[in-house]
Formats: sequence, C-alpha cells, structure tokens
Amino acid sequence: MQETRQHILVYLCVHPDATFRNLRELLTLTTTGVRQHLTLLEQDGLIESREQRGKVGRPALVYSLTAAGEASYPLVYDLLSNAMLDEVHASYGADGFQQMIRGVAK
Repeated sequence: MQETRQHILVYLCVHPDATFRNLRELLTLTTTGVRQHLTLLEQDGLIESREQRGKVGRPALVYSLTAAGEASYPLVYDLLSNAMLDEVHASYGADGFQQMIRGVAK
C-alpha cells in the first residue's frame, strides 16, 4: 500500500473520528491530493465518511476506519514501544530511563 494511505490508516486508528482538516494538516498535501487518497481508501472499503453537524455552517465530513481498514494496517508495536521509551527518557531523564530498563530486565 502507498505510504500516504498507510499513514492515514494509522492516524485513523489513533484518532477514530478525524475531519478532513485534521488529515490535511497531518499530510501537508493539497486539498486535491488529500481528497484523492481518501477517495481511494473509501473505494477500497478501508475507510468510511459521515457528516457531522456543527452549530453553524456546512456539516464536516468525519472519517473513520471500517472493519476491513482496521484489519489492513500493520500492528506497529515497535513504533509504540519506541515512542514510550522516548517519553520515559524525556520525562525522567537518563537516570530514570536506566532505572526503568533495569527494572524490566529483572
């Protein structure tokens, strides 16, 4: 699968009700480029969209994964593990990070 579409699927897994604006900011593509990727994912049955009414203005389209979409993206436990380790290091410093690693090793 093309990398941009895979990125959309992973994002929608974490943010189940993403708006078009959320996805455009994430991808930093043109409006047309984002729409093309979303259209292809919808045609493949991996995502679905629905209207969400706000207080004023036109309803926003909200995107989420279908069951097929959830099953299609790879489990990214390695990315999760790395993000967690980075956060421990950033929050608790090198000493806290080492202490956590030693605790896991025991």
